[in-house]
Parts: sequence; C-alpha cells; structure tokens
Amino acid sequence: LAGEVVWHDPETVNKLLDTCRAVISRNSFNAIQLKLQLYIQKIESVAGLPNAHPVANEALAIIKQGKTQLYPNLMARIDDLNRRSERAKKIKSLLNKLSESAPVFAKKLSENPQESAYHLKSLENAWAWARANSWLQDFLNKDNLPILERQLRQVDDDVKSNLAKLSANLAWKFCFSRMEKKPSSRRHLMGWQQAIKKVGKGTGKHAPKHRRDAQQHLNECRDAVPAWVMPLHRVYETVQPPAPGIFDVIIVDEASQCGPEALPLMYLAKRLLVVGDEQQISPEAVGVGREQIFRLRDEYLNDFEHADSFDVESSLFDNGKRRFNNRIVLREHFRCMPEIIRFSNDLSYHATPLIPLRQYPPQRLEPLKLVHVPGGYREGSNNRAINRPEAEKLVETVVQCCNDDRYDDKTMGVITLQGDAQAPIIENMLLEQLGAEEMEQRRLICGKPYSFQGDERHIIFL
Repeated sequence: LAGEVVWHDPETVNKLLDTCRAVISRNSFNAIQLKLQLYIQKIESVAGLPNAHPVANEALAIIKQGKTQLYPNLMARIDDLNRRSERAKKIKSLLNKLSESAPVFAKKLSENPQESAYHLKSLENAWAWARANSWLQDFLNKDNLPILERQLRQVDDDVKSNLAKLSANLAWKFCFSRMEKKPSSRRHLMGWQQAIKKVGKGTGKHAPKHRRDAQQHLNECRDAVPAWVMPLHRVYETVQPPAPGIFDVIIVDEASQCGPEALPLMYLAKRLLVVGDEQQISPEAVGVGREQIFRLRDEYLNDFEHADSFDVESSLFDNGKRRFNNRIVLREHFRCMPEIIRFSNDLSYHATPLIPLRQYPPQRLEPLKLVHVPGGYREGSNNRAINRPEAEKLVETVVQCCNDDRYDDKTMGVITLQGDAQAPIIENMLLEQLGAEEMEQRRLICGKPYSFQGDERHIIFL
C-alpha cells in the first residue's frame, strides 16, 4: 500500500482487508503446495520400488493432475488395500504358527488355498487320519513290529487276566449271596474244610471220625455252594450217604483216564458231562491181573448187558461213548502249530479232522524236528530199559535250546515212551547241567505220557 491508510475512508480500509486476505491465501496456498510436494515425493519414492502396488502410480498421476473428483474413490481403494494388508499379515502370522506343528498342511494351505479351503470342511476327520498315517509311517520306518507284537501279547494277557478276575468275582458274589440266605451253610462249609484238613492223608487213628464229620458238614452245605471241584477219591470220601441225583450236573475232565472206579458218578448225577478223548492214554492199570478181573466179571456181572465194558482198561469215556448218543466233537485246536495238528489228523482223526487256529508267527521255531542218534543201544528190558546215548543227545539238545535266545520264556518237557528208568536218567543229567532253578523256571519235568496228560508245554522232547 502506498502512503498512509485513511482509516476513516471505508473504501481504503476494504482494499486493505482484501489485500491482507490475498496475502494470507497466498501463504496458505504456498504451504499447501509445499505439503503436497512432500506427499508427491513420498509417493514417488514408494512408486519407484520394484514391488510397488499399481495404486501408487495411479495416486501420483491423480494428484499431479489435480483431479480432485477422483480422490474419494482413490481413498476408498487405499483403505480397502490397508484392510487386506492387515488381514494378510494376520493370515501369515497364523500360518507361521501352524507351520510349527503342521508344516506340510501349512504349505499346502498357502500354495493352494482354494483346494485346501474345501478340505477344511472335514478338517477334524482329515487331521485324525493324517495323525494316524504319520504315526503308522513312522512306526513302519522304525521297524517296531517286534515291539508291537510284545505289546499285543501283553494286552491279550491283560484281557484274559481281567476276564478271569471278573468271572471269579462274579462267581464269589453269587456264592456269597446264596450263603447269606442260609447263614448255617457258611458254618458247615468251614467245618467241612477243617475236618478235611484233619483227615490229612487218611492214615491217622482218628481219620475215620474226621471223615464222617466232613461228610456230615458237606450234606448240610452242599446246596449253598454252586460248584464243587474235587478229585474222584475226595467225592467218594465226602458224599455220604450216596443217593441218586445228588448233583444236578457232574462234569468229568480227562475222562479217558478214569477207569471203572468213576462209574458211580453216573449214579450221583442227574446229568453227566464226560470230557475226554479215546485217542489219548487209557487208565493206567499196572500190575492188575486180567484173569482175576475176567473171573469176577463172569461171576457177578454175567447177566449185565455190555459186561465187557467193565474192565480195568475201559475208561469212563469209553462207557459214555457206548451209552450216550449226543456227542459233541472238538473241531478247532488253538495250542499247536498246524504241522503238529496235521500229524494228529493223519494218525487219529481221519473222520473229524481238527482245524488249527494258531497261525504262523514271524521267525517261528521249527514245529516238528526229527533227530537221529547214531550208535544208540538199549540196556535192560521191560520197564527198566534205558538208552544212554539217546539220553545224552537229548540232554545236550535241551541245554542248547536253553542257551538259544529264540527259546527264551519257553516251557519244556521230556516224555519217554518205554519203561520207567529212562526219565530219571535224563532228569538227573539235566539237573547237573542246567540246575534246579532253570528247570523250575521252564517247568521242565521228565516222565511218561501220563505225567503230561492234560498239561501243556511250549516245547516237548520225545
């Protein structure tokens, strides 16, 4: 402005105000231009980067051209990109966490998200399958089959043990519930147990008195006990007086070894279950004169039908087979290897062959092995016959097996087929070379077939 401002002149003052406003606007414009230039420089530095987003160049062009009408759309795109960027960062963070636990799944998810998203619908089942498959592959690569077999045997043994305990507990519970209904039964049962203990071997002076006491107690408590397990001689000692049908059911095990002394069981039982095998050993009647038996049978049983069945060598199984029609034949065998069952089928079971249930395990022992002993010879005769070279070779083989890792935890037995003298010789040799502790651990005994009837061993030397 030139000269003095005439403050009383409105026109002059208004011009001054306009001039001031113009100066202020110019200064603001210059400041905005400077700020805008700084923004342009920043955007140019970002747009010049090799991985810059195309929106940076678009924003630079719009700002330089001053196309302000395009600003709202540009800002909306930038805001959307910022949201996507934040989401991408979050996804990347989650993928990094997932990679720590499931790197393969995380990689597939990042490489092909659309296909992976489809599988995410069944993520729980897929995850369970992947874990199982991963464990299986790892297990197979580590050759853990022997460990798994041991674990399977252990679990199988646990199942059998628990089932046996459960059955025993349920049986005792039922037994005690019967006694609770009749308290005197428990007292008589204890009395029977004490009387039997006093009987002992039955040779004492007062044994007959104790036996009568046991019989009396048994008659009072027999109904309270659902099942009695007794050897044959104990039945006849305690069940007095005998009467028909005292027991609802009598089960006779190893009936092929029971001679005519077991026939009264048919009188004592309402129903009789005879379990045995005619192909197994018959009752042992050593030293019993057949002529005397035949004479007594002709004298007292001459009018009996099938009197020839009352013989010392006729077992209860033989009598049951002759008199009973409803036979149930065992068709499955679970103990022995298939080769041994085939041997038994060829020898004894042509009509009703057994089906072996036991399968071939890996690295199994040879199931049947024949060993020839050269130079063997027999000494003595009849029941005193022995064969020392054969005994020495057998003992040598047993010792070798006991020192072989494949025979760890295997029980053993030695059966001699001729006479009574060979088994003690072998047993004494084994005691000297193996020791009593090893023999006890392997349940290693030597005897005739009668010593093993109804018993079981992993390995038998014959």
